[in-house]
Amino acid sequence: MSARSKSALFFSGVTILGVVVLAGNVLSAKNPNEERIRVEKFAKEIREPSGISYHPQKKCLIVVGDEGQIAEVSLSGDVISLRNLGGDLEGVTVDVDHSVVYVIEEKLEAIKVVDMKTFGTIDTLPLGQIVEQSGFFRSPKDSFEGIAYESIEGSDGGILWLGYQKNPAALFPLKLEGNPIRVKAQAPIKVDLPEISGLCIDPRNGNLWIVCDSEDACFQVSKDGEILSKKKIGGDNQEGVIVLPNGDWWFADDAGGIFKMVFSGD
Repeated sequence: MSARSKSALFFSGVTILGVVVLAGNVLSAKNPNEERIRVEKFAKEIREPSGISYHPQKKCLIVVGDEGQIAEVSLSGDVISLRNLGGDLEGVTVDVDHSVVYVIEEKLEAIKVVDMKTFGTIDTLPLGQIVEQSGFFRSPKDSFEGIAYESIEGSDGGILWLGYQKNPAALFPLKLEGNPIRVKAQAPIKVDLPEISGLCIDPRNGNLWIVCDSEDACFQVSKDGEILSKKKIGGDNQEGVIVLPNGDWWFADDAGGIFKMVFSGD
């Protein structure tokens, strides 16, 4: 074999090896498919679902997507209504105390306050200044991905819990005050997780559940940031979670659709 042929063979081998290594890295980015939990997807009309909440008065789910849609979805998974709110929506939570829905708008780095009946935006709460005032050091590439409303008995306000995605992953409790509603930042709480893709409050015990896309899992976390337990979940790109009072779980999957899970012994 000529020197030129040997050289060509060598570089071909290097190229093939590189492709194999790259493919291996891609496949190992998440758990192998055979280990994934299979789920049935619903509400596929919603483009890139990224946040999900529960409306206790209407007894339906509220879902938002990356392309600005907001939808009401029945507990059987059927879309009841679908509107365009606009923006890049990353999380949603229902506040029955004030008859509003709070939605995270990622590009504006703001919370949209939405009328519960009309789904029209009635106010916008900027988040940049709140983060600066808290002294939180963060990566400019990351943002808020989750939001959950906590009602406080005997108070006109409540607490909005925000989940900052990563670098570092952190919880931001925001105290609601006044009319119109304004938010007051409290000290952020770092969480020992690779990321926060979405969050909710468990109505049965008051703890937080954080969905972590890269782990295909949900983590139960106390309000001081302590990780209490973990549940493996299905889906592809899980970006939203809600626990219903009856113990059912629903997830928003950015890859398309929402899905339901029931955990034995939960």
